[in-house]
Amino acid sequence: MYKRLKVREATWLAIGMIFVSVGILLPLLPKAPLLIISNILTTIGMFYFGTIWNSRQFRMITKQTIIQQAHIFLWRECFLNASKILLVLSVKEIHGGTFIGLMLLALVCALMVPYFSGKSTEVLDKQPK
Repeated sequence: MYKRLKVREATWLAIGMIFVSVGILLPLLPKAPLLIISNILTTIGMFYFGTIWNSRQFRMITKQTIIQQAHIFLWRECFLNASKILLVLSVKEIHGGTFIGLMLLALVCALMVPYFSGKSTEVLDKQPK
């Protein structure tokens, strides 16, 4: 559906991140209908986020050599997985201040992704081809 509509990638990325953010927040109100809506929003949001973000990543590294591409992907995956592991290990209580602080930080970072992704696309577009 998103390919048929003439909407910029940045808009779809922002929509995806908003859906993911709302989907992450809804389980804080543990009611069955909200949990179902949370799963639906998170799934849709991750689809749009993953599709746009990964296509932009691939577009940006195509000018690199194969070994440089491998290094970029390896470092990207290490950072993403290490941050998830540290997050899981640092939370002892789901309703504590640490959890709330990490959730707020994660939401702020998630909502900043479309901005920084747009900036990187601008830089890529300005480079000589």
